[in-house]
Amino acid sequence: MEIDKERAKGVKLAFQLVLDGMGVDNIAINLNQLGYRTKRGNLFSGKSIERMIRSEIYKGWIVSNRLKGRNTHQGKIRPKEQWIIVKDAIKPCIIDEETWDLANEKLTLRQSLAPRARQRRHGLSNLIKCALCGRTHSVTIRKDRKQKKELKPCNRKDPLGNSCYNRGLNYNSMMDLIITRIKIRREEIIAELKNLKEESQPFDSKAIKIQLIEERMKKVEKALKMLQIQLEEDLISLEEFKERKKIRSRELDKLQLELQETENITQEDEIRAKESLVERLDHFLNNWKQLDDTKLNEGLTSFISKVIWHYHKGSNKPPSLNIEWID
Repeated sequence: MEIDKERAKGVKLAFQLVLDGMGVDNIAINLNQLGYRTKRGNLFSGKSIERMIRSEIYKGWIVSNRLKGRNTHQGKIRPKEQWIIVKDAIKPCIIDEETWDLANEKLTLRQSLAPRARQRRHGLSNLIKCALCGRTHSVTIRKDRKQKKELKPCNRKDPLGNSCYNRGLNYNSMMDLIITRIKIRREEIIAELKNLKEESQPFDSKAIKIQLIEERMKKVEKALKMLQIQLEEDLISLEEFKERKKIRSRELDKLQLELQETENITQEDEIRAKESLVERLDHFLNNWKQLDDTKLNEGLTSFISKVIWHYHKGSNKPPSLNIEWID
């Protein structure tokens, strides 16, 4: 095997940046800005940097018998004790074994800290999505402002380091906006109930609901196709592909079941469902101020899929939000 000296410089830089404590997403941006690309000529991502650091080939090892079957996309990973590992198979190696071990330890330590941050749940956890890039907005507690909560700006960077600049907002202000929308939603459902109960009103909400479910199914099917493309383009690992595919497949199965149930629904069923939803909304609106963060989040996510937030930095347009509801 011959070493590509130019690509080897990028590999060495990536390992050094890991040792310096930089995250994989920022390492990818650094390599992309310097003109480095993956084997297939694509921009680096955090996942591709992680796969690079985890790859034993850079320290001169060759690992075989890792997968069952020849299909690298669908094959299952064997237990580690069944792998065939040939050490010092490639000389000279790009990264010495000590550097490889240190970088992998540093990466593992950094990744082990991430779940702890995700466990800090608040009322709006996983609900607010950036309208510009789709990233979930996080919430911070401002120690310099008497522990006030704030929805952080997005500032997600693309592979070349450009930020999307969707602004944040005061946490309580965001909550007030959402509560106002919930009250409006309640009035809309009451109006729908009134129309349903009128004998002259045709039962057309069923057709609308079926159309919405079919549109969601198309999005999931498209996402499944994109996952396959990402795997083939080496943008995600096999393990991540399998995990994401499992989640999307379950989502599709759930939608198919929802479609069948909706096709069989009667006007009386629809009336009962809407009456039940109004009761749930009333209970939430009367009690939400007394709920702790966990219960508040559970209440919101029981009838809200996501809140799409748009407040672009540098724009004179007022902020806006759009709520996707769970019926």
